[in-house]
Amino acid sequence: MADSLQRFSEHMAQFAAQCDALRKKGASVAETARVQQTEIEDQISAIEAQATGPNCSSKGGFVDRRPAQTPTAAPKRLPSPALSKHVPTTGFQEQQARSAESVTTPTQVDTRYDSPLTGAPDAHSGDFDDEIIVSSQNALPAATAYPIIHENYPTVILLEAGWTEIWCGDCGANFKAHHHKFLPGLRGLHGHWIKAHRDQHVDHSKLTCLATCRKRLVSPMDVELMRRGEEPDVVILA
Repeated sequence: MADSLQRFSEHMAQFAAQCDALRKKGASVAETARVQQTEIEDQISAIEAQATGPNCSSKGGFVDRRPAQTPTAAPKRLPSPALSKHVPTTGFQEQQARSAESVTTPTQVDTRYDSPLTGAPDAHSGDFDDEIIVSSQNALPAATAYPIIHENYPTVILLEAGWTEIWCGDCGANFKAHHHKFLPGLRGLHGHWIKAHRDQHVDHSKLTCLATCRKRLVSPMDVELMRRGEEPDVVILA
């Protein structure tokens, strides 16, 4: 009888030790999760503070870090869907006029697209009938496929270097005047390129179109904001 009680006591002691170890492990896991959550919240707060800091404008938190332009400086780049979600009526009309001009004068290169931009697209500007895939994918598509289009920004595609804004290398167009929408990714730009500039190129493949189009790499801060469903700050890195 005494032996049974001894064994029972030992078993209970082992069980208590196991419970104590599990309790300590649970407390450690909870503390680690709390620290990680605090770090994430601090990072989010820092990003929000930077996006709404004293250097930001009152419109969507955009920052235009370009130096002040003199009256003789090159014209500003027109609004693009790679930056925000709402375009002023005047900007929308300018996009239409510029796109129409690019079709009638295909050899004229629009140098306005060589500077940083802080504009916004029309809420219905994207052509969401064309292969728009969720932005969480980060692999380069097969050579036979068109690059992934960002789900919220029709002229931003996923290349090996990262999210990249593209527009026509021959005329600077990124907008369909007759459809009142932006060119959806490389597929839309390729269609415009063949229609408007076929005689200017021997190779009409999408790879040549991608190689000759103008590109602007989206900044790391913009990528974070886009993933959170917020408007990018400044889309200029390269």
